[in-house]
Order: sequence, then C-alpha cells, then structure tokens
Amino acid sequence: WTVEPGANRYYGLLVLDEGTGSVTFVGETSNLKRSTSAVLTVGSGRELIVDGCVFNIATALTTGSYRVRSGWIKAAQTVSLGGSCCIHVDGGVFGGSTNSEGVPTFSTDLSIRNNASLIVSGGLAHLHSYKVYGSDEPGERGGLIRLTGGTLQNDDGFASYRTQIEGGRFENLGGTVL
Repeated sequence: WTVEPGANRYYGLLVLDEGTGSVTFVGETSNLKRSTSAVLTVGSGRELIVDGCVFNIATALTTGSYRVRSGWIKAAQTVSLGGSCCIHVDGGVFGGSTNSEGVPTFSTDLSIRNNASLIVSGGLAHLHSYKVYGSDEPGERGGLIRLTGGTLQNDDGFASYRTQIEGGRFENLGGTVL
C-alpha cells in the first residue's frame, strides 16, 4: 500500500499485523506525527517504508522492519530497538528531532538489544549516542549496527559513544563514521 498523509497529520493507532507486504508513506510535504497516546506496531514480516516524507516513530520498537528511502524517520530523544526489529537507512535520514523553528537538532540516543539492528547502506543515521548490547536470551546473536554505505554520525564526543557491550556487534563494511 502507498499512503500520502498530507502536512502535519497525527496518528493514534497504527498497526500492521504480522504477515507479508509493506506500507509506503510518501509526499514531500507530508509529516506524520505521533499523537500523545500513539501506538505504532509493525508486525513480524511487515515493512513500513518512508519515501519522501517525515514519519515520527515510537520510543520502543520490537518487531517489523522500518526503511527510509528518502525523507526522514524522525526519532524521539531516546529510542530502544529490541526483539527482531530492523531499521534500514537506504537514503534520507534516520534519527533526531527539531527545535521550535523546525530546524533539525538530532538528539536521539539509540539503544539496540537482542536481534534488533540498524543497517545503513545510504543516507544518514544521525544520533547523539548509541549503544549496542548482546542478547538477553542465551544463544541469540545480540544487537547489530552494520554500515555498507552512507554515514553514521555520532554527536556525543564523550562517554555515551559505544560500539559493543557484552556481545553487541558493529560492522563497518564501507560506510562513513563521524
């Protein structure tokens, strides 16, 4: 499915049940914001794609796939990826927030646990800090950040920059780390 939400729209309950297929959000002037009581669920096997618009995500994601081709997947100040959740950055931007004038401030702290991953093949993953943890479950591989292209920019030059914690993985296979 393809959805063009329009400018400054809010979502409250957005659920893509387990299954196959994707929903693509488009529109250069589209900005899909979270309401104060928003629930965002992307079930296993489903993919939410952002292609040319701004889409605000939840603070904790555990299933499904999120992909930004162009536009911006805007994240809260603190975001936790867990379970089997995967965020793909093929183009555009993942992370950050804006100030009252709408200027990007990019202040997202990202935590990746269990089998969750951030895969950057193009575009920009712009974060304040990130932490990649091993799995809470015995025998599971742990969190992953993989760069095959694009840029991972970390704005915290101090203690919050971490690549691996107890089995988490960071793989740079051709991207740029700033």
